Amino acid sequence: MNKRVLIDLTYIREGVHDGIAKYAYRLLEYILKSDIQDHYILLVHQRGADFIRKEFPQFQIEQIGKSWMNHVKFVRAYLYAVLFKLKVNRLAPNVVFCPYANENCSLRVKPKKIVVTHDMQLRYDLPKNLEWFLRKTTDDIYMRNSDAIVTISNFSKGQILHFYPEVERKLYNLSNSVSMIETEGLQPMMPGYKYILYVGRLDVMKNVMTLVKAFNRIKDTVTGYKLVLVSNKWGYWDQVIHPFVKDNGLDEKVVLIKSCSETDLSRWYMGASLFVFPSLREGYGSPPVEAAYMKIPVISTKCDSLEEVTMGLLNYYEPPKNDRALAETIMAVLGNLPSSDELQIIKDTYIQNYSIDVVGKRICDFIEKYNC
Repeated sequence: MNKRVLIDLTYIREGVHDGIAKYAYRLLEYILKSDIQDHYILLVHQRGADFIRKEFPQFQIEQIGKSWMNHVKFVRAYLYAVLFKLKVNRLAPNVVFCPYANENCSLRVKPKKIVVTHDMQLRYDLPKNLEWFLRKTTDDIYMRNSDAIVTISNFSKGQILHFYPEVERKLYNLSNSVSMIETEGLQPMMPGYKYILYVGRLDVMKNVMTLVKAFNRIKDTVTGYKLVLVSNKWGYWDQVIHPFVKDNGLDEKVVLIKSCSETDLSRWYMGASLFVFPSLREGYGSPPVEAAYMKIPVISTKCDSLEEVTMGLLNYYEPPKNDRALAETIMAVLGNLPSSDELQIIKDTYIQNYSIDVVGKRICDFIEKYNC
């Protein structure tokens, strides 16, 4: 293996821990575990540089951008795209791997370039306004200027081909990896009550209002339970969910946990009686798999990639926006919880398919085919 693979982390700013950042972190974790970090260079944005250097000091790290560029809003994306191209061409790796396709990495560069397109949800969901047009333009550019395009599920692959049928010959589904921190010696979260758990964004596409409405239907039956929502995005909570909570007397029953640590997130999973994921839009959908890793019973929709990724092994409800159907499913699962052996089988199946070792090796092997 040659030390000429550059991994683009310029989309990570100030320690972002959302799904697209975790995709890269899990790949770096595999690289470190395999002791092959000397073959890779990390390219970082000036706003994320300190965080990446602290978290991954084992790598050679290169940086683009200056602090003054944060204040030139209208040309900032263009400036970073040009800087990215100049920096990559100067470093001259054999391969550039971009874990998140965006405007920074959209221009043509001299090395071979692999980009990851996680999904194209916003191309479906956004109104055809300026934001939609700019996103489409960015997509058009990086699709044209990439030597290979990687995605994370067959569902997302289908979405990409819907908009770009011409890229089929260079489009590959390598899946996504899922991991949780080591739980040995870690205690489950014990807040003094039993709880049903949701983890993820709070917005329309995540369909959390259906879960809250379902819980409202059964609140007088499951009197010992609370609904816990763990999220780092809560504008939708203030605007939509919390008014419903107040109007229906759920203030003591619905608990919002804001931006907890990775350790505490694992503890919330471990302590849950049930995990519910009512999402309408997923290119992959890690939280149900994460919960299954913790041997927690899971209820999910079948929307988008979810039935594919979860392999039909979970409890499902339909239609996805029907709170009565979800309430009935919650009651049915709580009334007949799966055994520890059944949960272990689901966990083992997911680990065999989605562990960092499996998916990390798959991605690195794919990159190496271009590293010549």
